[in-house]
Amino acid sequence: MKTDKKTDNTNTQIENHPTSQRRCEINGKRFLITRHFEGDKDLSTLMTEIAISRANREMGL
Repeated sequence: MKTDKKTDNTNTQIENHPTSQRRCEINGKRFLITRHFEGDKDLSTLMTEIAISRANREMGL
């Protein structure tokens, strides 16, 4: 995986939410990855929600 650090636009402000963009190449295909930060979250609550969602998906619920 190659990344182009010249195009890493960290801390670009859009509607008071920081975003960052990075271009990378994976298996010869180029991708533009955009990350959006929307605020702090409680890690244990987030992990619990992800675990419950995954369990429900695996059980077909």
